[in-house]
Amino acid sequence: MTRHAESLATATLKPRQFGYLLAALMLATTLEPGIYLYIWLIMLPFYPVAMSLLLSRSVVGVSSAMCVDGLMVGLLISVFGFVLEVTMVLLALLIMSSLIVGGWRSLLKVLAFVALGATAGSWLHPEEFVGGERFYFVSFACLIAYVVFIGLLVFDETKTLKQQRYEAQANKSWLSSFVPTSLRSENQCLEPQRKRLAIFFSDIAGFTQLMDTVDESLVAGLLNDYFTHIAEAATKHGGTVDKFIGDGVMIFFGDTNSKGARQDAQACVCMALEIRQRFRELAGLWQSVHGGKRLQLRMGIHSGFCIVGSFGVGHRREYTALGSAVNLASRLENHAHGDEILVSQDIVRLTGPRLSVSPRGLLSLRGIKNPVPAWSVRHLSNLHAGTRLQLLSGRKHV
Repeated sequence: MTRHAESLATATLKPRQFGYLLAALMLATTLEPGIYLYIWLIMLPFYPVAMSLLLSRSVVGVSSAMCVDGLMVGLLISVFGFVLEVTMVLLALLIMSSLIVGGWRSLLKVLAFVALGATAGSWLHPEEFVGGERFYFVSFACLIAYVVFIGLLVFDETKTLKQQRYEAQANKSWLSSFVPTSLRSENQCLEPQRKRLAIFFSDIAGFTQLMDTVDESLVAGLLNDYFTHIAEAATKHGGTVDKFIGDGVMIFFGDTNSKGARQDAQACVCMALEIRQRFRELAGLWQSVHGGKRLQLRMGIHSGFCIVGSFGVGHRREYTALGSAVNLASRLENHAHGDEILVSQDIVRLTGPRLSVSPRGLLSLRGIKNPVPAWSVRHLSNLHAGTRLQLLSGRKHV
C-alpha cells in the first residue's frame, strides 16, 4: 500500500463518510425521490468505506480513486439540481481529500472530473429538481454540521500534533541533558559505531534496605539529588550519562570529541573520584536526616571497544553502548566494596603512574570466562587545575 493510498484510506475516511451520509440525508428530504434517488440513498453510505477498502488492498490506485470521487461528486451535484448548500458540502469533502493526498495538481485534475460528472448527470436526468422548504432547511443544517465536523477534526489533529511535538521536545531535552553537544542536533546520525570507551558504573550499597524503612517521597528526593550531582560531574569531565538503573548509573567517555583512550580513561577516573567525594558529603547529610547506617557508593571502571549508538524501535529508542567491555565494567562495580572505585588492568595501564591504586587480585566475574585482575583506586595525581586530589592515604603507584 502506497503512502498516498494510505493517506486517502485513513486520514480522509471520516470526513468523506460523513459528507456522503449528509448527502444521503438531503436526498431523503426531497419532494419526489423516485427510483433513481433511492439507488443513490442505498449507495452513498457504503461508497467511501468500499473505496477505502479497495485502496487499502491496492485494487485501485490513488489517482483512479480520486477520479471516481470526482465523477461521483459531479453526478450528485447534478442530481441535487446544483443547489448551493449541497454543492458546497460535496466540493468541500472532495477538495480536502484531494489536497491531503495529491496537492493542487490532484485537485485540478479531480475538478475536471467533477465537471464531467455534472455534465453527464444533467444529460442522464434532465427533469427539474424538486426540493421544497424542508429540503433547503436540512441542506443548510447539513452544511453547518459539516463545517463543525471538519473544525472538530482539525482541532483534534492539531491537539495530537502539539502533543507529539511536546513529547519530541521533551525527549530531545532529556537527551540533550546528557549527550555531548555534537550529538544534540536533530539531524545528527546516531547509527551504531564501534568505538573505544571508558565505561563507568555505580550503585549505592544499602539503598534497597533504605527504601524499605524510609518514606518514599524522601527516598525519591535523595535519589534525585544524587542523580543531579552525578550528571553535573559527568558533564564537567566530558562524559555521556547513558542511563539510570534504579539507584545505579552508567556513564561512558570517548563517544564524541575523544582525546584518545588515555585521556578518556583519566577523565573517567577523575569524575569517579569527584563523585565519591560528593557522595560522602551527601551520605553524611542523608544520615543526619533519616538516621541508620551510612550509605556507601560502589563504582567500577573499564576501558574497551563497544558498539555505541541508538538502539530500539520507533520512538522507543535508547542511546547506549553495548559490548563485553560494558559487562566487565558492570561486574567490577558489583564486586566493589562500599566507597570503593574498582578498575580493570586496562584503566591502570592507560592512566599510568598518575594513578595510585591497591591491588585486589584476580576476581571471578559472572559472565566473564577468565579471572580478571582488579585494582582499588586511591587517588589520581596532577588533576585539571594542577592540584592533587588525595582522598585515601598511601602512595603506592602501578
